[in-house]
Amino acid sequence: MTARRAPRPRARSRRTPAARFAGWAARLAVVALAFAVGIAVGQALEDGPDPGGDRTYVRTLKPRAVSPVSETVTVTVGTR
Repeated sequence: MTARRAPRPRARSRRTPAARFAGWAARLAVVALAFAVGIAVGQALEDGPDPGGDRTYVRTLKPRAVSPVSETVTVTVGTR
């Protein structure tokens, strides 16, 4: 049978209060930035045009002038 050792007490954090505040301030800034980006993306998606909208264009085509035929060619095919 083996004897269990008592767990060692953890060393206390040696960070200064200013360093702790800076760490929390950085986390808060990241969360605020992510929130702002989410709001901006949501508004951009909401303000965008509806996909698949129909558009109708009406154009009138004018016929071109046809030049007169200057020569007639007749092709005869014979059978053998």
